[in-house]
Amino acid sequence: MSEAPYPSDTLAKGWRFDLDLERIRQSDTWALTPPDMRPWLLMLWSTAWLQSPCGTLPDNDELIAAHVGMELSAFTLNRDRLMRGWWRAEDGRLYHRVVTERVLEMLAKRDGERDRKAAYRARKAAEKKSEDVPKLSHGTGAGLPRESHGKDDTYTITNTNTNTNTNTTGSNGGSGITRAHDPVDNSERLVAAEISKRLRSWERDERSKAVSSDMPSAPQVIKLAGLGVSLPELRRAYDAAVADREAASDPTPINAGFVRTFVEKHRRPERPRRTPLASMTDNELMAEAKRLRVDTYKLDRWQVIAGIQRAIDAQGATA
Repeated sequence: MSEAPYPSDTLAKGWRFDLDLERIRQSDTWALTPPDMRPWLLMLWSTAWLQSPCGTLPDNDELIAAHVGMELSAFTLNRDRLMRGWWRAEDGRLYHRVVTERVLEMLAKRDGERDRKAAYRARKAAEKKSEDVPKLSHGTGAGLPRESHGKDDTYTITNTNTNTNTNTTGSNGGSGITRAHDPVDNSERLVAAEISKRLRSWERDERSKAVSSDMPSAPQVIKLAGLGVSLPELRRAYDAAVADREAASDPTPINAGFVRTFVEKHRRPERPRRTPLASMTDNELMAEAKRLRVDTYKLDRWQVIAGIQRAIDAQGATA
């Protein structure tokens, strides 16, 4: 008696069972089975896919007929045709060569997907670890006053929330927007053919996906090339696209159009964050009050903050 071809706890777990109709039509089993019995062949294979282990049937005619919804007498009469190619393994279950091939293909793809995700997580962890290395301090700006919290309730807080975003005009498709906290990328810009080659390679090698639509002449590839992306920028956008797909449990292949959205998102400058009023120094509050034309005469700090907040709210209401 033959050994079972895969572990007994193998389950489909939602994995789709694809029927190779061309192979089925060319098989001897299909040819030998009467036309009115052929639908029951498909039912047998589909039912086996959902059994435990996946792709097997119990070695019991009554149970098989019950699982597929067939009269036992009809199943017994046509058993030789319907069960052609099935064999009993040492675990007591019935296996079929073609269905077993599908199960082994499923397991191989699962292993590849698991390895790819593990490699991706390891790469992202390594990148995060390198980003977490503390930067060398360049000292404190000369002449900046220190914060005072004395009994006179005088607040002289240095504003450290400086906006470092800058816009530069370059040759990257007219946008030319970079962020000051990102290193300037002087890498060579990729042409459409190279972009197509890279995306197809990453999808095939890292995600076991085939992207037949992303050829060099595809409109989305040409648009992505028009942005003047470099290889590091393309890779960063691709990784972000993969992370987005995985967060949504979306198995859809990643194409150039989807990657392009992350290139544009990365280039889009961040909006400067407003320092909370309560965290501002007295000097900053006075400057903000002056900008908003808030009268601060004989007002204490919290009254000034309240007046500034009312002015901001009023601006928002009329915007």
